[in-house]
Amino acid sequence: MVDVVASHYRQNLELKEQAVLVGCSVRQLQSRFKQEKQLGPMEYVIQLRMESASRMLRHTDASIGEIADKLGYRDMYYFSRAFKKYVGVPPLHYRHAAASRTDADYANALLQNRTASSYESVQGPVICHMQGEYTVTETPQRIAVLDVQYADHLLALGLAPVGSVGLGSSVLSFPQSLRAGLQHTELLGTYEYPDLPAVERLAPDLIICTEVHEQYLERLSGVAPVLMFKRNENWQTMLSLFGELTGKRAEAKQIIADYLRRTALLSEELATVLEGKSVALIRPLDSLVRVHSAAHRTGAVLYRDLGLPVPLFVADTSDTAYHISVERLPAVQANHYFLLSNELMQEGISATEQRVLEMLGGTEGQQVHSVDAATWIGCYGPMGINGIVDQVEQALLG
Repeated sequence: MVDVVASHYRQNLELKEQAVLVGCSVRQLQSRFKQEKQLGPMEYVIQLRMESASRMLRHTDASIGEIADKLGYRDMYYFSRAFKKYVGVPPLHYRHAAASRTDADYANALLQNRTASSYESVQGPVICHMQGEYTVTETPQRIAVLDVQYADHLLALGLAPVGSVGLGSSVLSFPQSLRAGLQHTELLGTYEYPDLPAVERLAPDLIICTEVHEQYLERLSGVAPVLMFKRNENWQTMLSLFGELTGKRAEAKQIIADYLRRTALLSEELATVLEGKSVALIRPLDSLVRVHSAAHRTGAVLYRDLGLPVPLFVADTSDTAYHISVERLPAVQANHYFLLSNELMQEGISATEQRVLEMLGGTEGQQVHSVDAATWIGCYGPMGINGIVDQVEQALLG
């Protein structure tokens, strides 16, 4: 009920029209909203409109009139008055204030988590990581990375690691999306099984890894200084740190700003197309299906950044995913399924994945979009994330 109203928040619907839309009485509608949202349905619609307006004012250069029109306000001046009443300042003042806060917010965000942050010192930027602090007295020239997402970060900044792990089992390679930029990068095994002798022969001047590689820390530290981060750290935080580390801070900030602008605009376009529909992110495993929530880092791209409608089945974000049997998959009741396929990693579709495709493929009103699991959940840098957004846009908008 709440999701149906939320999917139509850009339309100027009266309370009675909302009730008809969800198939209940006005009293039932109000009661359900008070119970779930502690707001009335009309108040909730206003909240959604103002949250969307705030996001577009912060991350896009759309005019006030354009924003008003996208949110269902025919009168720009009425929208401006409504925004001021809700937020406390007119839209234009909000935009200017948000722009002036950017640098301060950036610095504060980096200092919130000292295990993945930086600060300035007399000697130069200091990178805080899981094993301590690293002072950047000079820009490292030969960086080896033990997670593909870090190769992605460097390439996005116009740099290339001297060595990087790849993907695969019997045959190792770099992800297709990164391969062109890694032509002169040495392959260092895989994330799970890094080739330590190859790292030693390479003799980099800096090694970047994750907590999974702690067992190799002593040996790696004998080769070069080691920066260790949590693998699931926010990609924007990591890109900012890579910018500090390589003298590319301005470039990192621009990449993040471009992404926020792009997703803010695209989310508005997708909302119109997906009105009343939902999108699920699933991954077939050996005998089960993993249904990801917005708490998963790839799920966050779909549900938080792009604002795709979440199936009620995964509305709870207390965990990153739910594990269900293939037989229970119809209970998800999504209209679009992004299926994280293991085909490339397993050199063929598994029996479970085949069953999922057969089950969903024959259902009217449902579409399945198969995507490569290795790149969607492994290449978690700005290039990989933008690649996910590209595929979502192509699948849902054509």
